[in-house]
Amino acid sequence: MATTARIGIIINFALMVFCVFISARQFAEKGFLFNNAYLFATKDERAKMEKSLITDNLPLCFVSWVQYFSSALYL
Repeated sequence: MATTARIGIIINFALMVFCVFISARQFAEKGFLFNNAYLFATKDERAKMEKSLITDNLPLCFVSWVQYFSSALYL
């Protein structure tokens, strides 16, 4: 196996682990919300914002990225 292939596998695995970590934090409704509505809102708007709608959908996005990066490990 070539060195570049090993480096690619390591990078994909690291990205997969990062996405699993972010997804688990989002499912637990902890941590920073990676959503445009939340990112562009002011501090007052963030305090009033209903976060349950964001935290229900956002972890699924990160789970799909985990599936993408894990499938790339087998190429």
